[in-house]
Amino acid sequence: MTITVIRVDGAEEAHTVDGWRELRKLIGASTVDVIDLLDGWLMILDDRAKRAERPENQRATARYRTVYGPGATRAIHGDVAIVPDGDFD
Repeated sequence: MTITVIRVDGAEEAHTVDGWRELRKLIGASTVDVIDLLDGWLMILDDRAKRAERPENQRATARYRTVYGPGATRAIHGDVAIVPDGDFD
């Protein structure tokens, strides 16, 4: 499947991966959290990125807050992957 990785520096990269292991490696995550972007897409992020003091991913944070509105105060840290919802059933 093809995914988009959004790096903390704002760069976007297209990658083809075969599954969770490869996806986690691309974003540097041993465990992941999943955010439903409510438009057929999921944001996959490192569950421990904030504790590991990785920088805030401003593009990912902006996308998250656009979906969840002004009450969404969470900041997204580290690299993230944007994947089609149906690809990870």
